[in-house]
Amino acid sequence: MAWGSELAVVLRNKTTGVVDSSSHVVKLQPLSAAYDSGAISLTQKTGNLYVWGLAADSLDDDMHYALYVDASDTGLRYFAPNSRPNLG
Repeated sequence: MAWGSELAVVLRNKTTGVVDSSSHVVKLQPLSAAYDSGAISLTQKTGNLYVWGLAADSLDDDMHYALYVDASDTGLRYFAPNSRPNLG
């Protein structure tokens, strides 16, 4: 299953909830590595500047990812379709 091109992230202002269409560095970081090692960059969509996504299916089906915006961990996690998160 290829899921990279299906992922879309909408950025919103934390305080107001209004969509954020300003420029950011948005990356998905594999949970098994330290930040920026193996990170995959998302691009801002041209039709809706508040939506970020991938142009290709570049996510590993067995890897979990963390969302980083401007080098800060957002706390959001994306779990691989072929596995379940460790509940231990």
